Amino acid sequence: APSAESLDRATPTLPSPLLAALAGCWATDTSDERWQLDRSGASGLTVTRHVDTDEPDYARRVKIPTPLLYNAAQGTFGFTAAGHIHELLFVFMRVDDTLAVDSYSRREPRAPFHATGSRFTLHRCAPHPIARPPHDPE
Repeated sequence: APSAESLDRATPTLPSPLLAALAGCWATDTSDERWQLDRSGASGLTVTRHVDTDEPDYARRVKIPTPLLYNAAQGTFGFTAAGHIHELLFVFMRVDDTLAVDSYSRREPRAPFHATGSRFTLHRCAPHPIARPPHDPE
């Protein structure tokens, strides 16, 4: 499993093949957590999270885009994000056509991140069906 420390030597610069492989929408099986990875500059990606929640303030905070970091030596990616109360760190690896994610949190800025025990898998988002006009029998 990827560790929080794997991002200590990470960079926001990704090789072109990884930019293409990661860009786009990723979601859990239940779609309660979705990530949109968009190009940022010539060699970076930003992550915008979307979380199903009844808490408007939390929903707003999780949507703040953040740079994706990459550790080439370990093949790990990660980014920090708003949690319900504490800052979160998501660290993931590509596994076949999925992203295997571990989450970490910390209670104070500059404190070390600690594993939350939360692990999940993201898959490519299902394409939206194309709306078809009503059939005209003529």
